[in-house]
Amino acid sequence: AKAMVERSIRVFLDVGEQQELAQALELLGRIEYWQANYVEAEQRFEESLALCRQIGDKAGQAQALNCLSNAVCEKDADYVRGQSLLEESLALAREIGDEFAIAKVLVNQGACAQEIGDHERARRYYKQSLQIYREIDYPHGQSAALQYLAQVTSAAGDHDAARALIEESLVID
Repeated sequence: AKAMVERSIRVFLDVGEQQELAQALELLGRIEYWQANYVEAEQRFEESLALCRQIGDKAGQAQALNCLSNAVCEKDADYVRGQSLLEESLALAREIGDEFAIAKVLVNQGACAQEIGDHERARRYYKQSLQIYREIDYPHGQSAALQYLAQVTSAAGDHDAARALIEESLVID
């Protein structure tokens, strides 16, 4: 997959397809991220973000910022910078009315909060995400948000409520 995306990038560079190039760079960043190559992932997400800004693609910017936050948090455990990137991503997603992107960013904001031990803030983000996933009828997102909620609920010591959330998530998937 990586080789195919790299070939696509070369083609898009040759023909000057900026939108497709930005998307391909973001996809290559995801591949690098999934392979735990966080430095390379961060570079690709930065390149995609810069190109999306240049061409005025707000949806692409929101996505690149969201992905960049993941790479920064994994690479450097820099949750302050990660949260800042997510706030910018969330503002763009809200500006263009992309509910799915909003929900994804909220999940990542919850994960950042959870990583630094702010379980109450994480819970708020996860609940907001769950609400949106329910409104847009996205079962996978609902299930994931419920599982994340179960984690912070369990960390708070309410294991019965955490179990109920996990059981609810299993019914969805």
